[in-house]
Amino acid sequence: MARLLKIDSENGQMFIEGKRVMIIPIEFSSALNKGLAKVVGKGAASALYTQGKEIGNSIFDLFISIYGAEVKDSEDDYKRAIEEFLPLGGFGRMELTKLDFKSGEVILRGWNLPETISTDHSEAPVCHLIRGISTRFTELVLQRPLLGTEVKCQAKGDEYCEILQNGGFE
Repeated sequence: MARLLKIDSENGQMFIEGKRVMIIPIEFSSALNKGLAKVVGKGAASALYTQGKEIGNSIFDLFISIYGAEVKDSEDDYKRAIEEFLPLGGFGRMELTKLDFKSGEVILRGWNLPETISTDHSEAPVCHLIRGISTRFTELVLQRPLLGTEVKCQAKGDEYCEILQNGGFE
């Protein structure tokens, strides 16, 4: 990713493949999540998931422009996007454990996802943003709407985070 980063120090801007980017510390992301929870309460999870899906569109476009990949119906390119590209952006380590194009069922495992790093301990899963981003990636690959559900989370004490994506409706 660093080889693709162009810095315009005179104007205080950074670009990857012509798209303006910024780098923010995990603490900023955590503060945004906590602030959102204070404003909307339990609806914060849904809001972050929805926002993750919107962010997923842009990240997916960036992946395509960098790699020139044709990920529609391509398990290898999809796996590359999840396991190689997302970690480059600081989203933690991801592993594709199941991809069924016919049923639309996908299982992803993640370690050190940003939302778990900024959470001491939680009774419920916390990786709403990355759940939305990864679900949108899968929707674009499978070309169908999906529902992403985090069934395991390191913030709860689980060994890894696990995101199940399937054809359920939101």
